[in-house]
Amino acid sequence: MKKPSILIVFLFFGISILAKENLIAVSGDIKTTDLYIIEEAAPQTYIALATDQEIEQLKKQKITLEILDKAPLGKDYYFVWPVAETRERVAKVGTILAEYTGMDVQREFHRCYLVHVPKENEDALFKLRAEKNYLEFDRAVFKDAPPIGFKGYDPKTWTYNQLIQDMVDAVSVDTLRKMVLHMQNIQSRHASYSFNRDEMVPWFCGLLREYGCDSVFAQNIGSSSYNAPNPVGIRLGKKYPSYTRYFLVGGHPDAMPRRSTNYGADDNATGATMVLEAARVMQNYNFEHTIVYMGFNAEEVGLLGSAHWAKKAEQRGDTILGVISYDMAGHTNNYEQFRIRYYSGLPGCYELAQVFDRATSTYTKLDLVVSKMDQINGWSDHASFWRKGFVAAYGMEREMSSGVYHTLGDTVDAPGGLNNFPFFTNTVRAAVATTAVKECAAVMDQVGGIVRHPIKKAVASITTQVFSRNSITIFLTGNINPHTLSLRIVNVSGKHIKTIPLRNERSSIQTVTWDGTDTTQRRVASGLYFVELNYEGLKLVEKIMLN
Repeated sequence: MKKPSILIVFLFFGISILAKENLIAVSGDIKTTDLYIIEEAAPQTYIALATDQEIEQLKKQKITLEILDKAPLGKDYYFVWPVAETRERVAKVGTILAEYTGMDVQREFHRCYLVHVPKENEDALFKLRAEKNYLEFDRAVFKDAPPIGFKGYDPKTWTYNQLIQDMVDAVSVDTLRKMVLHMQNIQSRHASYSFNRDEMVPWFCGLLREYGCDSVFAQNIGSSSYNAPNPVGIRLGKKYPSYTRYFLVGGHPDAMPRRSTNYGADDNATGATMVLEAARVMQNYNFEHTIVYMGFNAEEVGLLGSAHWAKKAEQRGDTILGVISYDMAGHTNNYEQFRIRYYSGLPGCYELAQVFDRATSTYTKLDLVVSKMDQINGWSDHASFWRKGFVAAYGMEREMSSGVYHTLGDTVDAPGGLNNFPFFTNTVRAAVATTAVKECAAVMDQVGGIVRHPIKKAVASITTQVFSRNSITIFLTGNINPHTLSLRIVNVSGKHIKTIPLRNERSSIQTVTWDGTDTTQRRVASGLYFVELNYEGLKLVEKIMLN
């Protein structure tokens, strides 16, 4: 990862409070405080928001703290790990507020600066040879127990399953190469360019539909700065067909550098392709639990896609059986090894890493290294779930493609890019095996005959953008036929609010607007509403929140 600017929206802070906030660093055991914790910057050192009154209370409690900045909301802050940059070069893009050690991305990243970066210096920031992690003003969650659902790993009950071996063996290096090349050939997958939204996302969703997902959609990530939806495919479990209890497999499809042309073969066409190939080889099998296949979009600009999903999952009360995020899986120089990382501070993460380890050794020839992490970090999408208390693990090649990392040199077969397809194939097989074992999604049997869900062929996605109470734009992408589709707004009780007419023409894209009124042209109250796209009794749904 690597993280840029977003418009920060706070649901719990009124305008009168904003001016009173301070950005502070506190040290020691702070779990007994009510501070708004943002990030763990170093072992036992936390970045937090605090009012003047809270700071006085902390001082009375003899808690060590440092005021980093006043009135921070609305400003952009980054953790910057220099790769080949001096402190002076980092200081030219913004104000260095603090310096930390102990949060290593790789062994060469030992220093970490917390920097306030003005918006006009954003381009200069991205030109630095450094890791960048946007400081997401979202509360970190410290939980003493894993979410309900993940049962962990019991070696006594581990058994070999030929069905898993069959789907693992079905992983095709030719298919992997084809997918990666397709992503590489999209002009730019950076979240700030329309190629991401208009080319990559529909292609990703199209494959998920082809591979038999029961629901496929492009999820609006809630950012006004980046229109880069998450492509999502949901395969309902045969035994537990739930949309709120699932195992999640993800990898970010966006790429760096921030230019109108980029390639991003290893970072991260590999991780995104792992998700798609898993969906492909697993489509002919039934699973006990629902599987969510997901492209975490806008990862390179702040983990926006995964953070949005994790936040919504927490609000819905979802039970996530486990999350595995894949980020860079096809580069080897000194080490032909894959690394799975877990967070020691969240119960269940180590057990999930054990499941990955055992599935890998049982069904593949991949050389795996399991690594413990003692801090919540923001390097990739796993961190979004750790912050919300969801069990997750992070898969990545052992030696990052540092020579061409985030450059135009990250291409297929380049010495420093995606240079090892046999290794990449084994990583995908490990991903498939882990998802399919009984501790995760739990394969049941083979599908007798695949029945494609009609709405998957009719509709690619619904995305929405709320500009104001009287201007809500609804984007429809797919095979839009107004004679077979209907679009309406309903409230949380399922009551019909308004039907939105579609243009009387067949098209692949339609954009319509809801003015925030009901059928009598009266303005609706604030609250949660749903956009329903109906096709012969089947529905595709997207949420809208009106404030």
